[in-house]
Amino acid sequence: MISNIKKTNRRYIPALAVLAALAVGTTVAHHAPSSVYILSSEIEIEGTVTDFRYNNPHVRIHIDVVNENGEVEAWIAEGGTPNIMLRNGWSPETFKAGDPIHILGHPPRDEGSRFIHMVDATLPDGTVMYGEDIRVDRAAERRRNRNR
Repeated sequence: MISNIKKTNRRYIPALAVLAALAVGTTVAHHAPSSVYILSSEIEIEGTVTDFRYNNPHVRIHIDVVNENGEVEAWIAEGGTPNIMLRNGWSPETFKAGDPIHILGHPPRDEGSRFIHMVDATLPDGTVMYGEDIRVDRAAERRRNRNR
């Protein structure tokens, strides 16, 4: 009977190996903000929301920004996960297409890309919403420790 159990368990080894490989690929695919953005620097952009995506892995706001030459550039502001953003006061209705927006955030490492890692996003009524991927209370603590 023991030999039958061993043979049965061996059948599942290839399937388990495939599942393990998929899990590793998903874990490796997720990036730390510091690998994509310059966290020691901040920039600001202003424009008009064209799309607001409140889904995993990160909340993203698509924004049309008019540059210094009067040309419209499509930017993407990336925030935290929907779960963290919910704890910070966000919802799927926080922004809608056509809303004016101001973003303070970290610039991309790739100079040619138009991504910004959100620190703060300003609502049309002037309310400032915290947009990073950690909770507000932890961010305040991190900033205090960084300034020491």
